[in-house]
Amino acid sequence: MLKTAVLLVLHSVYAKVQNYETGDNSTVKGCSSHCSFHDSNLTCLNGSLEFYERLLLAQIKHFVAVQMHIDQWYKWHKRGHRNYTEIKEEIIAKLSTHLEPEDVVDEGTILQIFVCNRK
Repeated sequence: MLKTAVLLVLHSVYAKVQNYETGDNSTVKGCSSHCSFHDSNLTCLNGSLEFYERLLLAQIKHFVAVQMHIDQWYKWHKRGHRNYTEIKEEIIAKLSTHLEPEDVVDEGTILQIFVCNRK
């Protein structure tokens, strides 16, 4: 009986630890790692897409805010103005170093984001 109780306790502790480590994304609205092409409709995938769109826009806003703060730092410390063409090239080069070979996101994607030529 004692062995059974110990095994039951160990099993429940293992289950709690596993859930804690891996998580199930139930508290994150829109994001799901359980979407499948077998799903009967696109509700799950569209929810995940919407989540990542919001996440991407939020991160771009943070990125721009940091760049603006760096600009302000240069201004406040009388270091002159930064050359935006050089900054853009530095950003593209830096981001390109994080790319994986033959991935969906390539240097062209980065160029499209940072070299926006609106007509």
